Amino acid sequence: MKVSERSLLLRGAAGDSTALREIWALWSPRILLYLKGSLCDEDCEDLCQEIMIKLFRSLKSYNPLWSPSTWIYTIASRSRIDWHRKNGMKYSEEGDYDPDTLPGSFLPPDEALIQKDTRERIEEFLGLQNERDRNILYLHAFEGMSGRQTARALDLPPETVRYRLKILKRRLKEVLEP
Repeated sequence: MKVSERSLLLRGAAGDSTALREIWALWSPRILLYLKGSLCDEDCEDLCQEIMIKLFRSLKSYNPLWSPSTWIYTIASRSRIDWHRKNGMKYSEEGDYDPDTLPGSFLPPDEALIQKDTRERIEEFLGLQNERDRNILYLHAFEGMSGRQTARALDLPPETVRYRLKILKRRLKEVLEP
């Protein structure tokens, strides 16, 4: 995809420990997101770690002519299929899972509807916020950054970030209350 990702993989293949840490930081959240929905959260984290180890062990076989994302997602996809087979979940050639063998991470229809409605309310709420507040919420909620880390990343005073988070959380709570 990007030349920087290719060079990162090549540096990792050469044994650059900084590159390996960067690969982990860049790709483990993406792989976790890729695995969500087909496994419970605990299994997602376990499989993500296994995939990252496979990725590191396979770095020497990476060809820079290949797209990094395609190469990595191929490893992830094959590992996920192996995981499902190993744990007794049937996987068809069409890419569908037998619903009777899926993990219990799927919600009943009424709960799925509530979750969908909640997600839509949150998206609408985020759309109404200015760019600074959206960035603060994103870094804090989705990237797991502390208030100080968020402030440093956005070059804002920590007090501003703490204050904005307090207000945004209160407003979001009001939006989500029935």
